[in-house]
Amino acid sequence: MNASEESFSSIGRQRNLLLVLISLFFLFPFIENIKTEISLVSFIFFGVIVATFRTIKVQRKIIIWFWIFSINAFILDVALWLYSPGIVRHIILTASLLTYSGFLVFSLVLMIREIFIDDKVTSDTICAGISIYLLIGFLWTLFYDIVNLVDNRAFHYTAARDSVSLMYFSFCTLTTVGYGDIYPVNKIAMSLSNLEAIAGQVYIGVFIARLVALHLVNSRK
Repeated sequence: MNASEESFSSIGRQRNLLLVLISLFFLFPFIENIKTEISLVSFIFFGVIVATFRTIKVQRKIIIWFWIFSINAFILDVALWLYSPGIVRHIILTASLLTYSGFLVFSLVLMIREIFIDDKVTSDTICAGISIYLLIGFLWTLFYDIVNLVDNRAFHYTAARDSVSLMYFSFCTLTTVGYGDIYPVNKIAMSLSNLEAIAGQVYIGVFIARLVALHLVNSRK
């Protein structure tokens, strides 16, 4: 495969990841309310994992280990349907959320490194940048889910208590909208929400500055 073919393939993967993330973003509130034997959210989130793996460049050994962890997390997620609410289900859900969180942290670090070492602005760079922003929102949703498992009074709700509400809160915090219909009352949740707001603003500022700088440099060349 020559350089141009490899570049085109990379762009295709970045676009696929972005499409999967946007689909999850819009479908999650509806899928969460569908009662099925196996959670559709688990399948879609595993699709996010597959799409993300295809966009990052890392050693084969590391990829294999993270495939193992991701598959285990998916199996744990599906296994939740075999257990009624109780301590076993609680442990399985916590393990699944922690594994997914670790994967997203790992992926974000690698993806951010890749777009910031690129020496020109391409559609690949823009797609990756938007994907990273969405992944940050999903990562903090998992963090809030974990906190909510430990303390079910960690957040004050004026609406339904579910993962949809926490995802909604995560992206409201990431974009610093803050409607106030959901807010943290647990100290850890407060700290996490502050960190997410800071991360969202810093990332946008730095990413846009990077795009502008690369555009100016390439224009001068």
